[in-house]
Amino acid sequence: MQQWQFNASGNYIHSYFYETAGGSSGSVLSDHQVGDPLDFASKYTFSVGAQHNFELYARPGFVRADYSVQGPMTYRLRTIGPWFHSESDVINMLSFRASLQWTPSVSFGVFARNLLNDRGLVDAFAIDNSAARSQPRTGGIDFSVKLD
Repeated sequence: MQQWQFNASGNYIHSYFYETAGGSSGSVLSDHQVGDPLDFASKYTFSVGAQHNFELYARPGFVRADYSVQGPMTYRLRTIGPWFHSESDVINMLSFRASLQWTPSVSFGVFARNLLNDRGLVDAFAIDNSAARSQPRTGGIDFSVKLD
């Protein structure tokens, strides 16, 4: 059994309007102008994780931690008065999971999500602070049975 597993991923998006329906200079009737960022696209995201596999009394198990960041995203709507613009928060998530395979068909585990309790605005649609927020800190116990 492989003892450790590591993963990492990420992206960076530098997107903007270089031309709009009103031409390259933009239009007052358009929601966007040249140079505006693309709506609802995070500027960056990245995640890292680590998992340790082990055996306890000849039963396989693992412990895993994951951390991720979602960068800000914007939303612009110029067609409704005063040029509406909003931006999401930077979201930091830390999660933990541990599991033990008791028999070939039964496993037990524990988990915790959003350990940092980051409750920021997940998306940029924040009219009157009504954008979606991330799930609060959550923990629990897993019990699974595989039926063949």
